[in-house]
Amino acid sequence: MTALDFIGFYDPVTRLRDIEWDVCALSREIHDNNGLCFVPTKVSPNLGDYDMLFVPGGYGSRKLINSKEFIEWLKTGKNCKLKVSVCTGALLFGAAGF
Repeated sequence: MTALDFIGFYDPVTRLRDIEWDVCALSREIHDNNGLCFVPTKVSPNLGDYDMLFVPGGYGSRKLINSKEFIEWLKTGKNCKLKVSVCTGALLFGAAGF
């Protein structure tokens, strides 16, 4: 992912009152295209338990779009009311059929 795509959304969301959120991923660490490391609060949860999904874009989306494991995991959020993406994150939603 591109760090700016993530941080640009993450920063204002964390300032909202009365909202709970998690940073989720399929692995214990996520790296942006320059090697900056992010540590998710949950690894591989069922995304259907959330009201909103956010997927940042970046160069990593080009590999993830062909990752059956990632796309199947993303599909677990099919019943989420809101699906939000930045840049090429939208392509991942499209690959999941959203």
